[in-house]
Amino acid sequence: MWINANLASLTAQDSVVLANNRQVLAFKKTWNLQRGTSALPQTFAWKQYLQHTWKAINPNSSKRLISAIESRTLINQSMTRLGQIVDTRLLDEVVKNMDYCHAHLINPTQLLDSHHQNSELFSAWMLDYQQTKLTLNVLDVNDLSTLILNRDREISQPYLYGFKTLTPEQSGLFANIGHQVLSANQPNTHSSNQTFNTTSDEIFHVATWAKDLHSKHPEKHIAIVSPQLNSEHHQIKSIFDQVFDDVLVGTGQKAYNISLGLPLTDYPFIRHLLSVLQLSQQLQSNRISTETFNAVITSPYIAHAQVEQSSRALLVNQVLSWSQTHFKLNQLSPHLINTPLLDALINNISSKAVSGRQK
Repeated sequence: MWINANLASLTAQDSVVLANNRQVLAFKKTWNLQRGTSALPQTFAWKQYLQHTWKAINPNSSKRLISAIESRTLINQSMTRLGQIVDTRLLDEVVKNMDYCHAHLINPTQLLDSHHQNSELFSAWMLDYQQTKLTLNVLDVNDLSTLILNRDREISQPYLYGFKTLTPEQSGLFANIGHQVLSANQPNTHSSNQTFNTTSDEIFHVATWAKDLHSKHPEKHIAIVSPQLNSEHHQIKSIFDQVFDDVLVGTGQKAYNISLGLPLTDYPFIRHLLSVLQLSQQLQSNRISTETFNAVITSPYIAHAQVEQSSRALLVNQVLSWSQTHFKLNQLSPHLINTPLLDALINNISSKAVSGRQK
């Protein structure tokens, strides 16, 4: 995939903000074709741009920017604390809706008086999560645009490309900073190639084309090649289900088939297993990643997760309060008193590491 723009005027000192990660890759590929080995401008997807800009204007901030996994953990804790039984699907929806509220500048207090039970409950979760961040002195990516707006220094104006429409959050920030639009080239009327602003637009167009062709020639087979099938599997399946109206149809009866299954790392159990292996290595080297540790101890696949669920959630808060990306085992050990089963598990791994080194 390439982007449909002339990059001749860009220099290495420029910044380019693109609509999504796929377009970042497409930009780099297009740059290589148009500019060869010339130094690449700084290129970011939206959230990458927020993180980069905030770190540039606040290099010594006392607040730590937490990862998406840590954010999910704290949101999960807020929901549980307020009496909600949380599963992965519900948590996914809550995270998605929190992102939507931030993107559209919807304050959670606006929902408290909505007289709609679900909205009021969601608002309570958001407010509790925000209070937790204040208590732990941490930030998530959704906090950054407001902090950037309140900066005390100038920021160079970025180029924008690929945004079909800007969200209110994006509009406010770029109106404040200033920006330039990287215009698309005029299409070649003699070419059948088409360009799209977003991946979703492209997939929807292909799905609509395939459905029309299928309805005219149901006996024919249509092949669609996607070079990014692994990373776009969920998106392709969702859009094709909607277009073909196959959402509730069993896999064997669908009008289409995706030939490649999900990569193993997309399955929660495998992701958690890999995190456990990472933590084991970190315990052996006595340099433990905060992000990895918190992901592992809140995993439902770790021994005795249900028994120590509340205590492990409190331990996550304790670790986050250190505002460190890494820590040592002796710093952690005094805080394992309320999670004896986890303590035994960690000591077992650590002792094996020591005996292994002695051999």
